[in-house]
Amino acid sequence: MPKGVNNSKPLLMLVQPVITAYRIPEFEALAEEWLIDIYSDAPDAKQGFGGLQPDSKKFRYLRHTPTRALLGGRLNFQSGLVTGLLRSRPDAVFITANIRALSYWLLLIVAFFLRIPLYSHGQGLYRKQQVSLVLRLLYSLAVGLSTRYICYSDISRTAMLRAKVMGMSKVVVAENSVRNLYPVLPSEKTGRESGIMFIGRLRAGSNIPLLIDVISSLRQAGYAELSLHIVGAGTDYVALKDSYQQQSWINFYGSVYQQEKIAAISKSCFLGCYPGDAGLSVVHYMSMSLIPVVHNSFHLHMGPEPSYIHDNINGLCFQRELARETLYETIKKLLDNKQDIERLQQAAYHSYQELVNPSLGQRWANIMRPSIKVTERDS
Repeated sequence: MPKGVNNSKPLLMLVQPVITAYRIPEFEALAEEWLIDIYSDAPDAKQGFGGLQPDSKKFRYLRHTPTRALLGGRLNFQSGLVTGLLRSRPDAVFITANIRALSYWLLLIVAFFLRIPLYSHGQGLYRKQQVSLVLRLLYSLAVGLSTRYICYSDISRTAMLRAKVMGMSKVVVAENSVRNLYPVLPSEKTGRESGIMFIGRLRAGSNIPLLIDVISSLRQAGYAELSLHIVGAGTDYVALKDSYQQQSWINFYGSVYQQEKIAAISKSCFLGCYPGDAGLSVVHYMSMSLIPVVHNSFHLHMGPEPSYIHDNINGLCFQRELARETLYETIKKLLDNKQDIERLQQAAYHSYQELVNPSLGQRWANIMRPSIKVTERDS
């Protein structure tokens, strides 16, 4: 056990497919109340997940548990979880709810029979417009075997309710968010910013060429001051940079994980746009008083977080099926009505504050606290 770790705390077995950088502060918040054993696979740097690792001094153990694909990727299995559960006998389990992971189901069943509280954490069914009977039963079983099923957002819980998943009294919401230790307040914006920011993994679904095409057209239409600032890496990074390196108004920063540096880049921008299928990037935009711009087909986004955006209230939405035309018009209308910029920036930052107060880690702790029963254990 690391020096300074309090052995009188209850023990939490925390299972993640990989540890992403934005989740580390939330796990550290949990560690204020729990001893934590983390079980995760190593992130793939090529996918743009980043290489930041938790501070081992703040956790009891960090265990590498590789995940392997089965049946051509239709299923997967994360090794070492049941062994870890039986060896440590934690006071509770917090696990990513992946219906396609056999290891998730195995841990659910074992924890249920050992009467160890287990908290499933997942996106629910927000991406499903129609839910089959089999999927409804699988989610009902997952909820039934869990102490609580913690949804990422209200849209996730609403989708499960609409699908008639059983045991909905166990389903709660802890709004998924990312804390920015270097936020940019609305009062720091001058009104003269002309940059547009993108933050996220550079992959097929991010649709960066669409945003570049739209900004290029706007520049040709008389808005020559516009520039694009792209923060992130991923499978498409090299190809995109090679294709657009001659455009002086496009800035590629690669992987930047220091929030202070990202905040500095954002200060020349007035909005943050995710032209493809977005996720947590929208919360990061809000934290820097950038107007978040996303498409309005929320069930097709990579995560449920874009549902936090309400068109012309705390952000702007364009139509996914008419993406080029409507994204162009959305940004142009904002440029032509600059009185709306300050209002939307203030509303976006207010939405961010509501999402992180209390923090995500504190929300998880509040949900799990009733199950805390400290087990006597050796170091």
